[in-house]
Amino acid sequence: YQRRVHGDPFGMDAEQAALLSKFISTGIDEKLARETMNKRTSQKLFLDVLEASGVVLPCAPTVGKLLYDIAMRFPDTLKDHRQFLCLYVVDGRIKSPAQLDAAFKYLRANQYAAPNADVAAFEQACGVGVSVTPDAIREAVAAVVAANRDRLLTERYRAQKPFLAKLHDPPLNWADFNLVRAEFDRQLVALLGPKTDADKQEREPSKPTAKPAAKPKKGAEPKQAEVNEEHPVAKWPSELKPPQENFANKPEILAAHLRATGGRYVTRFPPEPNGYLHLGHAKAMNFVFGFAKDHDGWCYLRFDDTNPEAECMEFFDNIYKDVEWLGHKPYKKTLSSQYFEQLYDYAIQLIKQGQAYVCHQTKSEMKQSRKNGTPSPWRDRPIEENLRLFMDMRRGLFAENEATLRMKSDITSDNAAIKSDLVAYRIKYSPHPATKDKWCIYPSYDWEHCLVDSIENITHSLCTLEFETRHLSYMWLVESLGLYKAFVWEFSRLNVSHNVLSKRMLHRLVDEGMVVGWDDPRLLTLCGLRRRGYSPEAINRFCTAVGISRNEKNLQPYSRLEHYAQLEMDANCPRRLAVIDPLRVVITNWTPECAREVQLDNFPKDKSKGSRTMPFTQTLYIDRSDFRTEGSKDYFGLTPGKSVGLKAGPVLTCLGTVPSASGQVETVECSVDWNATKRPKGNIHWVPEPSNVKQNVTIRCYDLLFTVPDLSVHPKETWMSLLNPDSLITYEKAIVEPSLLDAKPGERFQFERRGYFCVDRDSLFGKLVFNRTAPLPTSFKEKS
Repeated sequence: YQRRVHGDPFGMDAEQAALLSKFISTGIDEKLARETMNKRTSQKLFLDVLEASGVVLPCAPTVGKLLYDIAMRFPDTLKDHRQFLCLYVVDGRIKSPAQLDAAFKYLRANQYAAPNADVAAFEQACGVGVSVTPDAIREAVAAVVAANRDRLLTERYRAQKPFLAKLHDPPLNWADFNLVRAEFDRQLVALLGPKTDADKQEREPSKPTAKPAAKPKKGAEPKQAEVNEEHPVAKWPSELKPPQENFANKPEILAAHLRATGGRYVTRFPPEPNGYLHLGHAKAMNFVFGFAKDHDGWCYLRFDDTNPEAECMEFFDNIYKDVEWLGHKPYKKTLSSQYFEQLYDYAIQLIKQGQAYVCHQTKSEMKQSRKNGTPSPWRDRPIEENLRLFMDMRRGLFAENEATLRMKSDITSDNAAIKSDLVAYRIKYSPHPATKDKWCIYPSYDWEHCLVDSIENITHSLCTLEFETRHLSYMWLVESLGLYKAFVWEFSRLNVSHNVLSKRMLHRLVDEGMVVGWDDPRLLTLCGLRRRGYSPEAINRFCTAVGISRNEKNLQPYSRLEHYAQLEMDANCPRRLAVIDPLRVVITNWTPECAREVQLDNFPKDKSKGSRTMPFTQTLYIDRSDFRTEGSKDYFGLTPGKSVGLKAGPVLTCLGTVPSASGQVETVECSVDWNATKRPKGNIHWVPEPSNVKQNVTIRCYDLLFTVPDLSVHPKETWMSLLNPDSLITYEKAIVEPSLLDAKPGERFQFERRGYFCVDRDSLFGKLVFNRTAPLPTSFKEKS
């Protein structure tokens, strides 16, 4: 631990010390050498490059640093060229980062040619043998200065930075940049003379120097970039290059792909129809659909329907509904199952190439073989026998788990994803929702998703980080079959505090009755959020604000999600009055003049959106939380002998109380003053006494589903015990203003002083049910 985290040499054995000394002797600094030594993959890559190069240590730092770049930046798909490039570095023909970058670019574009196929073109592309003399540097810099003489004379030394980039253009790109910069500075002084006091001043008026940002405490999470929380803008990762630059493919394969797509960006959203979509899927959709749309591209909605036991039409239908509800428009809606015949043909091809075999190991036996690093005893079966057995698998001549088709990957690799021969096909005697009983063998995820990406000409295969370990197997399979390779990029999953976004956990909550179905408003399923009252706009804005990154510890506070619901509902939901826990108030100084209609604005900030009226009655109701039998300085509600203002109504003064048989206050007796010249500091809402019939209104107030923000820091087996027993509090005797009695399921309102609410689908004629979507706004930064 000391060595890995602190770089402490104490306790380092002789072998480790020798390895560290070897890395340092290449010219890289000691810190980088230690980091490389402590990462198995990086250590192996660097050692492989040093061995391939034949470099004699110690070597010049410029050579060692270039070799290190080759080790860390050279993709596996170009490994056949690695030694070829290393030799150019060791013998000094490639001696600068600019030359190495040019070599990378050339080799990516020509990766399937033999390393020495066109040495002359390679050397020309990366400036091998090009010598830029001092006279050539002087002439090239003079040309840049002469071409921009007027601007330099006007802006003087302030203009030098924009010209530095021009000094990297041919023919200066292969020159020593330190010499180029020195010559530029010399000619600038010759043109402008020494710097004056005015030259030394800042271009703009100086601003107060900001205090340096405090260093984060050790172990603290990195601060997120500032986001315009009200109007977030999507920012796409810079690593996502245009389809034309996908040089991982052979030139002829890339050309065919570009002809098929017209050079468009093509992405896909590939849900498995074994559950309902949740907020994490909304973030993924916001990325893949938004990225394609912003580049005038296409996005497929593709169901990865390869596990018939867990799939049903209920899940298919709800996924279609959720995608449409969020406003996404797929280019095409496809099923992986529609390509089953083509996927089967690819399996036959791989078997014929000697790269796949039929295996009879059980799951436990495969696990043990992986642990021991031993191959399957059936790995070396003859091709003809594998073909016959695989066809027998399709014909249903084997029982489930009796045989699988496995891919022959690299069992000597350090990467766990390809160290074990991955399963390509398994037997399942379950009817498929789409293909019914046509098939009894089904492709695995490792077989299906990369091949269907190629079939559909996906340019950018975007998925979450848990699939990063499958990157090598993805590339290995499509390359083995000679197919187009998409650009694969992984991003972090969405995690929200006090809730779960795991299908396994969601299934358990639903199956064990901890929640009321997949659309329980406490869940972060899209149907649950919709039922709770969230709009597509609020969810999409939240996802855009969260953004796309590779930071795995990206736990979003639940209050941030609420923040976007509050922003959207505040702008779009009319105000209404509702009393959740009613307390009866009787006006003792009632006169006929008191009976009147009061007027209330639907949107107090925008009176153009209309108003409604509400009767003022002798008996009315206030929230029990707005009354106390004993007052205090910091309490502005109603207490005996104290006055409050009623929303759009008179001043109300408490004269006394009437207790119930249990001793609880049942009725508050008050007087009203319509002509008060000074309003009290406290103002409360109210509703009139229901006319004719007793109201039947239920209000459900939802809170956080779990009592802790991050379940991952608690033992896995205890997570169900952390459910919040107060995540749902139901008020069954609520009273609402008359205009709400005709509200329909799905309609949304702001109950003044209480929060944002939505009419639930459980509502019937004469029986209303409201779900609280979110409380009134507070800063989510404070709450988090």
